[in-house]
Amino acid sequence: MTPRKIALAAFLRSCPSVLTLGIRPTMGDYSEEERALMRRTDKIFFPSVRFATVFQAIEKPTFPSPATYLYRRSRLHQQILFKYLGIPHGKIRIYFGRRQKERMRFEFRLPVEIMGPEALPGTIHHATDWHGAARYAAAINPAIVREASSLRSCMRLTCVQFVCIGAERHGYEDGRFTMLEPLALNDPSLSTLILDSEGIARSAGLDDIAFNWGLADGGWRLLQMAHPPLRIETPGHTLCRHDYICELIEKGVL
Repeated sequence: MTPRKIALAAFLRSCPSVLTLGIRPTMGDYSEEERALMRRTDKIFFPSVRFATVFQAIEKPTFPSPATYLYRRSRLHQQILFKYLGIPHGKIRIYFGRRQKERMRFEFRLPVEIMGPEALPGTIHHATDWHGAARYAAAINPAIVREASSLRSCMRLTCVQFVCIGAERHGYEDGRFTMLEPLALNDPSLSTLILDSEGIARSAGLDDIAFNWGLADGGWRLLQMAHPPLRIETPGHTLCRHDYICELIEKGVL
């Protein structure tokens, strides 16, 4: 009997309703029978960045969605999305080339954070002087510059299939997030952040994503969107995201 769902990456290999084929170098490395299974199934799970756009081109639904892969990896696209949707995100500018970057010291106050277009861990550079800021900015193009406001609190919310499934209070220093404590989703302090995160996820089609929010003067602002954690701490237990996704598949939600 042909499985209802097909996965490429091995994250769901223990899920009964999913047949995992593995990630191959090219689509031609799958057998004709395997490609036929992909064509017949109603959804491809975890196709990887390599094949997400291939399935998008033939209008085959995937999880995560092509938009999720795009925005998780690109700070440049995140900033464009924040502006388009009117999401509070602090003072940020995108500079292309040497001449644009020279305006940085006239348009910002120190300290600043310098980021490249790819949303890779450990690539937010905190600069407290203009010499360091210019050195960081010169090494990347485009350079995304954010005013480093003092944050009174920081939260990470993880959403799967447009529903928040975990919330954690984080610390934030010099561009790095550290988990401090898990929070219950019914915590009254989270109600607005949960609504906003789920709304953004639905609006942009982001079905497997984490949102990092920071509280500064003027209210909460979205600092970044990121790859969601595998293990999500809650006040009562640790939730495995892949097991949770499998449960949604078994229930027919995905």
